Amino acid sequence: MRQIMISPTIAVEFSQGHSLGVSPLFVIQSFELHGAQPFAAYSMDPAHVSNNGADWTTGAGVRVGYLGSVGDNVKIGAFYQSKVWSGKLDDYAGLFAEGGDFDIPASWGVGASVKAGDRLTLGADYKRIEYSDVQSVGNTLAPLFQGVPFGADGGPGFGWRDVDVWKFGAVYKASPALTLRAGYGRSENPVPQSQTLLNIFAPGVVRGHYTLGATVAVSDNAEVTGYVMRAPTQTVRGSGSIPTNFGGGEADVHLAETAVGLSFGYAL
Repeated sequence: MRQIMISPTIAVEFSQGHSLGVSPLFVIQSFELHGAQPFAAYSMDPAHVSNNGADWTTGAGVRVGYLGSVGDNVKIGAFYQSKVWSGKLDDYAGLFAEGGDFDIPASWGVGASVKAGDRLTLGADYKRIEYSDVQSVGNTLAPLFQGVPFGADGGPGFGWRDVDVWKFGAVYKASPALTLRAGYGRSENPVPQSQTLLNIFAPGVVRGHYTLGATVAVSDNAEVTGYVMRAPTQTVRGSGSIPTNFGGGEADVHLAETAVGLSFGYAL
């Protein structure tokens, strides 16, 4: 799954130190899957389950947010992002519920930052992601054994639960030319032990991640920013995860992630 999200923003300061913003969301998604042919026998559209190359779709939604100052040293914020309604992935209409529908779930959150000194700022935020409201993501395998095939309205999905995400971070201005950053994020696991079978294709089971970053001013107008993120290996061991119709047994899924980024900024 690949996603590109474009979100132009309009913000209005309605009172000194308090602003509201609105961002229309425009999304392009691409999905490609190989190796899921065994599930075709349980699909309403067996030809559109697996090995069909990359399919593309577009979608739209909206995000609204608030940012405010409480005194000189505290900032607070909140946001709500609607579900992003996407077109259907026709080449995988036999896999995803509702004939290939794959919306991006709604989310909302709150956060705050505190200036703890001339050089140090601390921040924390909370976010809720509502996976269960998207059938292809939130539905479990149970409908399959009630006679509802893959691809149907109300059909089987990945069984992801809604999750809570907590993040904590710090920014330290080491010098006029150097800013250091560090953060930690922790979330609930969206994948229950009973739903690991289909999640061998999407093992989104990492729970914690650590991030370090820095910005270096290389001139009065130019700066370079880099970061590294590491999410240690997380394993979910299946329990009742492979139904007898599929041969029985258990499916264990695990995932670790590492990401690096580098950007260059120049002020005209």
